[in-house]
Parts: sequence; structure tokens; C-alpha cells
Amino acid sequence: MNSVLTRDMLASNCVGSSIDGKFTLLRWLGQSERSSVFLTELEGDPPRRAAIKLIPASAVDANACLDQWAAARSLSHPHLVRLFDFGHCAIDGDEYLYVVTEYADEILSDILAARPLTPPETREMLGPVLDALSWLHARDLVHAHLKPSNIMVVDDRLKLSVDRLRSDGEFGRPSLSSGKGDAPEIATGILSPAADAWSLGVLVVEALTLRPPVWNASSDAELILPAPMPRPFSSIARGCLQVDPAIRWMLSDIRASLEPTKAAEPARDSTPNPSRRTRAMILAGAVLVLGGTISALVVASHHAEPAPPPVTQTSVPAPAVTENSAPPPTASQPQSSAAQQTAPEPPAPQPVSPAAPQPLASAPPQSVESPGPAATPLQGAVVKGEVASQATPNVPQPILDTVQGHVRVRIRVQVDSQGKVADAAIDDPGPSRYFAAKALASARDWKFTPAQMNGHAAASTWILHFQFGPTGTTIAPEETAP
Repeated sequence: MNSVLTRDMLASNCVGSSIDGKFTLLRWLGQSERSSVFLTELEGDPPRRAAIKLIPASAVDANACLDQWAAARSLSHPHLVRLFDFGHCAIDGDEYLYVVTEYADEILSDILAARPLTPPETREMLGPVLDALSWLHARDLVHAHLKPSNIMVVDDRLKLSVDRLRSDGEFGRPSLSSGKGDAPEIATGILSPAADAWSLGVLVVEALTLRPPVWNASSDAELILPAPMPRPFSSIARGCLQVDPAIRWMLSDIRASLEPTKAAEPARDSTPNPSRRTRAMILAGAVLVLGGTISALVVASHHAEPAPPPVTQTSVPAPAVTENSAPPPTASQPQSSAAQQTAPEPPAPQPVSPAAPQPLASAPPQSVESPGPAATPLQGAVVKGEVASQATPNVPQPILDTVQGHVRVRIRVQVDSQGKVADAAIDDPGPSRYFAAKALASARDWKFTPAQMNGHAAASTWILHFQFGPTGTTIAPEETAP
């Protein structure tokens, strides 16, 4: 059958049908090009309302969808829609996939025609969205489809849909549909948290102006806001809508811009007061219809000095990007070419030989009647630690291919007496927040043989010198203390 569903066909043929013998289609709620949503009920006393989405099996990669839904069902976060069940079924001889989720009291797309959001409403709406996206990114997941119809209010709480989540770094798997707010690199098959930041930038622009962002016809990289926008939203839009994902703002940059005095605090669960139900729904209102997409992916090049021979090289995948706390760039001051250049190559670490043990000084004989001075204290050896295991950043090759020369990042790691990383921080971020975040995330997964001092295991400090380039990533570890 045709993968495009029509309202008349679904309303007449599907309402009243039972899906898998468990879910009765009670009422048609709406549709997109390739799916249609109905009201249903979950068993219980009393029964609970839920939403069930039907998708023609011929329109998607069925196995990929079922795998995504299986992973999403295990997720639990106050700002993510719960996924109850999924499967496949037949209606009048046609095969469908179905997924059952929480029923939304209000959907962002239903409020779009009313009015734009005020700046305070936009600020409050972004809080739950940032919390949910940050939680997903920390688990190597990308929403990859952030748009108004996927932002909703459930029981007076703002939530994001979960039925189209993708893995960070995933390539080539077809999505259910393309969106006008999708990041330009998605067309090339690249999926990363930076794609969600782009969609969030589109959301901010249209929430406040009801118009899509546009770009200068003579320069794909020059953003033109459709109407005057107050700070910090103009800065957020310019930071998020960078064509090059390597210099695009991260979620931590957005949060820092919204709450500069609270950027270092952990994200809190923002639960609306039930008595303010109307306001919670209003805060969900925004427009996310992007009138045009960027025709080509323009990636800014990173220039650096020739690199020394690599010290460590591997292609083992690492955990997803962890956001760093680097302050966001000023919107009105685009990066100059000098800012793109990489810091000078740090000196190569010199091997340190363990210090030779010092002999115990012999104390002179002592008499009982006339005790002499105390013996010289024992002086133990200082033995440097070693790298026990390492993790290398998982940077997609298409992103590495955009680098000219090398991008260098320096991470400072505090190692405890058991050889575990107690803390890691960016010592020198280099020209790209993207690569700095990748380096920081992998540094936290390193393990060491602890240093020895006076015969006992001791804490130590290491500097990890990361070097990113088209041929891969190299890392030079250097112990600086003890």
C-alpha cells in the first residue's frame, strides 16, 4: 500500500480496531506524512489513556524501529515521554508497526498558530528540554528529531518524545522522516549531540519570531535572524546554528548563557506546579517550521602546525561527548582565523627513571644511661605511575576529514592512589569545543598503575595531550606529579 496515510482512510478503517488484541483505537488524534496517532487505553483500574502511533511497515526499516523502541522503553527521566509497548500488526491485510506512549494533554505544534512565546516563557521552556537532552547525551543517545510535535505536556510536565532516538555516531540508518529543523550534517549520515543543538537553535528562533532562520545567499555560514531577538536568545541562536558541528555550541554553553550564575550547578528536575496547568501548556508553545534547509555542509577547517610523530594511536570507541564548561563565544564576535589555530605542540614527555632507594643511615650505639639523638628517618623511593588502560575519543571519520593539519587538546587528570581517575579537566581546549569535549570524555575512562611514594601508593597528576587529524587520534600521556 502507499506509505502516505490519509485521514479518511484511517478514520474510516482503523477507528474501533484492536491492535494485537490489547489496544483499541478509540479516536484519531492526528498524523504526519508517514504515521498516524490514535487515542487508546491501558488496562487498569481505572484505565489509563495512552497514544498509539501506527506506521506502515513498508515505509521504514522495521527492524531498526523495533530496536530503537526496545532501547527507549527502558529509559526513565521526568522530562522524557514513557514508552509502554510496541510491535507489529495487520489491519485489513496491511502491515503496520505500532508504538504506545503516554498521552499528551497538549502538544507544542498545536499551539503554534496562537502566538510566539515571550522571552520569559522561552527561557522556562528550555529548562526541561536541556535537562532531557543532557541526560540522553550522557548515555550516548541523540534525539535527532527535535521539533514542536515531539515536545509535549504530560500531566503538567514538559516532556520530549523517545520513539525516534538514535545512537551517537550512528551512520547510514534511515530515519522515519526528515525534518526541516534537522542539522545539515544529518543529510550526510552523521549523528551526534551537535545535531540536537542545531535543532534547538531553530526552535529558539521560531519560538520568539514565528519565522525560520535564514542565511546570507552569498555565505552559507552567515546567519540572519528573521527579527530582532533579545539576549541571550540571539547569542544562543547564533551559537547553535553554526554549520560546522565542531564549533557549534554545546548544551552546557546554552545553559551557561541562560543561567550564568548557575551554570556549574547540576541540572535540577523542574516539576511544574499542578495549579499552574495553563501556564505549563503555554510554555510549550513554539513554532519550528524551517522554511529552507542548507544545501551543502560547510565545515570550517582547523589549521595547525605540523604534528610530531604520534605517541599513542588506536581506534577503540569511547563514551559519548561529555559537556565541558568552556564559556560560550560572543555572538557578535565571530571567530577569527587566528582563533582557529591550534596551540603550539607541548613538549614530549621525558621518561623518568625510578629514584634509587637510599640506604638506611646507621645510628650510633646508644647506652641506656645516656640516650643519643634519634636515627635518620627512612627515605623511601618515589616511583612514577604508568598507564594501565586508555580510551580514545570516538570521533566519526567524516568529522576528522574536515581537519587540516591537527587539532590539539590538553586534558589534566587527577589520579587517586588506586589508579582511578578522580577528576579530569580541560587544561587547553584548543580551537574546537567539540574535540575538547570528546577528549575530556575519554580521559575520564583511563586507568593507571598508581605512583609509589615512601613505599605506599600515592595520588598523581597526568597531562594527556590529544591530537586529532584526518588519519586518526593520538594521545601522549605525561605524568607531572609526584
